[in-house]
Amino acid sequence: MSFLTKQQIFNKVSTHLLKQGKKAVTGGSCRYKHGKLKCSIGCLIPEERYKPQLEGQGLVPDNDDVEYSVMDALKGIIRKTETTLSLLFDLQEVHDEWLPRSWKGELIHVAKNHRLKVNFSKK
Repeated sequence: MSFLTKQQIFNKVSTHLLKQGKKAVTGGSCRYKHGKLKCSIGCLIPEERYKPQLEGQGLVPDNDDVEYSVMDALKGIIRKTETTLSLLFDLQEVHDEWLPRSWKGELIHVAKNHRLKVNFSKK
């Protein structure tokens, strides 16, 4: 299995978010997966690797006591480098902190900051 490039990550997440058009939220909290909805990181996690215990965890665990982390679920898919983690954090922020109507503009901003190409119409 080969790791996704930053461009491939951006393309997959931006396509997913813009098609979905709504947040994966329950009880006011963003979720990696909620029913058929998925967040920016959730759309990268293969179905067979998703476990409910991932909910409430950050992208990178705060401590080593976590039995199964988001990075475990992304093992072999995402290369854990500083630049890739920075992109993932920024993409997660688009989902978690912005309303869906602002996502396109925020994704364009993320692409510029990470020197990536935008794979959707900017209008």
